[in-house]
Amino acid sequence: ASSLFILLDTMPWTTVVSGFALVIVAIFFVTSIDSAALVTDMFAVGEENVTPTWQRLLWAVSIGAVAAAILIMSPDAGIDALQEVSIIIGLPFFLMFFVMMYSILKGMNADYHARPEPRTRQWEKTHTPEALEENERKPAPGYDNAGQELPTASYDADGNLIVPGNIIVAGDLGVVGEVEDADPEDYEDLR
Repeated sequence: ASSLFILLDTMPWTTVVSGFALVIVAIFFVTSIDSAALVTDMFAVGEENVTPTWQRLLWAVSIGAVAAAILIMSPDAGIDALQEVSIIIGLPFFLMFFVMMYSILKGMNADYHARPEPRTRQWEKTHTPEALEENERKPAPGYDNAGQELPTASYDADGNLIVPGNIIVAGDLGVVGEVEDADPEDYEDLR
């Protein structure tokens, strides 16, 4: 900081420029303390915007008091001592970043393996212009004529096909398998 004022002594209007530089340094200090207090408060509580303002103010005053105490305890090497303390306190966090990097890579790997398989929208191959025009009029596989995705079919525990929603099937349907003798009145409505 003293080198800044030595530099400003060589310029014209030293008093005005030095006062302006002092205001800029004070603004920088206030914004730095405010952001440090906000982050420390969020770390302490674990959530955003749930703590009272006095708690964040307490963190700001505490950080400023620690910095002032270090500067007062060693007035000759004040800034150097403050920088050394910052490095010593920051060293465990530096080592913690390696644990965080491993954790992020592990989480990304788990996310990659948990992703669903993509559904394709391939039309069947066409070899003639007429077949191509006919396929262009059809909806994409898995979609209806309006472009809405069709519900996916699933199976119950017995292996029976379950199709959710109101599905209308056009065309001829056949039933394969054994048919039990039943009373004709039971299926009168189906004719």
